[in-house]
Amino acid sequence: MFEHPYLHHRLSTLETEQIVRAVERRRVIAERAEQIVPRDRIGARLRRLVHRGGGAGRAARAERRRLRRLVPAETRTDPRSMADAGSIPMATRG
Repeated sequence: MFEHPYLHHRLSTLETEQIVRAVERRRVIAERAEQIVPRDRIGARLRRLVHRGGGAGRAARAERRRLRRLVPAETRTDPRSMADAGSIPMATRG
């Protein structure tokens, strides 16, 4: 099937406008480099933590790793291997 020439014209026009905007943006950045303030990276890190849920999972894993190093392997108990669910207090059931 043949495409209408307007499609090609419109695409080339949009691409040209996009290139012109990019060139203008680069020119402004080059002219006013001293006015540009770099972003504070701590803000980006905080936003990332908020959107990820505060990083609680990573902190909990680090704490478990730290505790594993402190407690000998033969004295550890795995809460998932508890056969009797009735031994868990009511306050912690969820």
